[in-house]
Amino acid sequence: ILIGSEDNINDLADKVAKRKPDKVLVSTHKMFNQYPFDVTANILCSLLNKYKPDFLFLGHTSTSMCFVPKVASKLGLGLISCCTGLKVTDEKEIVFVKEICNGKLYADIMLKPPGIIAFLPGSFQPIEEEEKKAEVCLEKISLDKSTLEVRLIEKIKLKEEVDISNAKIIVSGGRGLKD
Repeated sequence: ILIGSEDNINDLADKVAKRKPDKVLVSTHKMFNQYPFDVTANILCSLLNKYKPDFLFLGHTSTSMCFVPKVASKLGLGLISCCTGLKVTDEKEIVFVKEICNGKLYADIMLKPPGIIAFLPGSFQPIEEEEKKAEVCLEKISLDKSTLEVRLIEKIKLKEEVDISNAKIIVSGGRGLKD
C-alpha cells in the first residue's frame, strides 16, 4: 500500500511493483500534503476494511507511529510494534519477535489475525527488483475534511529568522529536537 501525494508516488509504485508483491495499492489525496497523518490513517482504515488482510506489515518509524495506533484503535485490531522478525511454529502459527527493554531482551508474541505488525528498520533484507512487475491498482478514497482531527487554521510565514539567544522563555517540543 502506497499513500501520499501525486508528485512522486508513481515512480515509487513502479519500484515496489518490481519487488514481488501480488498487487500494489496506490492511493493519493490532495489533502495529504496538509494532513499527512490523518489522511494516511483514514485511507488505511478504508483499505483494510475493503481488503481485510490477515496482517498489515509496515515499518516501525517515528512517522508510522503517528498514525498506526490510531488505525489499530479505530478498527479494533491488535498492534505489535518494535518487531525484529517472525517465526512459523510446527503448528503453522506465526510468532512475532518483539524487541523489549531497549533491545536488551526479546519477546515472542502470537497475535491471531487480523492485526498490525510494525517491524524495526533493518529487520529484513530488501527484495531485489525483477523485470516482471505486479499489478498497480489506483484506489480512490473519498475523504471528508470534517472527519480529520487536525485542522489548518492559519499559515504564518516568518519575515526573518528569530534570534532566540536573547529570549527570556523558549517553549519547544518534539522528537526531532534531541538534545
